[in-house]
Amino acid sequence: MRYELGKQQVMIVRASPKFCESNASLYDPIMPGAFNKQAEKFRSNGLPSTYNILVIESENQILGFLGTIECNEKSLYLVAIYLHQSHQRSGIGSIILEELVRNYRSAGYDEIVLLVHKEAVWAKSFYLKNQFKYVSSSELDIKSYGNGILSNLYIPKYGVIEP
Repeated sequence: MRYELGKQQVMIVRASPKFCESNASLYDPIMPGAFNKQAEKFRSNGLPSTYNILVIESENQILGFLGTIECNEKSLYLVAIYLHQSHQRSGIGSIILEELVRNYRSAGYDEIVLLVHKEAVWAKSFYLKNQFKYVSSSELDIKSYGNGILSNLYIPKYGVIEP
């Protein structure tokens, strides 16, 4: 996928297997050590077949990445959209999110959901600004959402958001 952002060409491409190992710097400022921990799980167990990692790049420079998990044939879980700090608040995240929703909806998904940490006010604000809505932070609500599609993904202190 290729997008124009002013004079900048932004592309989204499938991540290579080495991506997780070499790009912890994207994620570490937000949750130190978590990216490396997840990369180690993927190294040990392999990437789940329903998991999709896409790299956001421009002029051969990685700007960020996004991850999705197919919950079922109609529901997609947005794991994350991460951009290097220098590319945040530039409009790239909004364009990527808009295109992601458009592409997955045209592929037949009825819903795209995500979990946001209660203390990540900037993330919650970003998704709400981009037409997502806050659903709940209740553990019971999250685990039972969509006939339980998020039950294996539940993390304490997170709330569910959907477009």
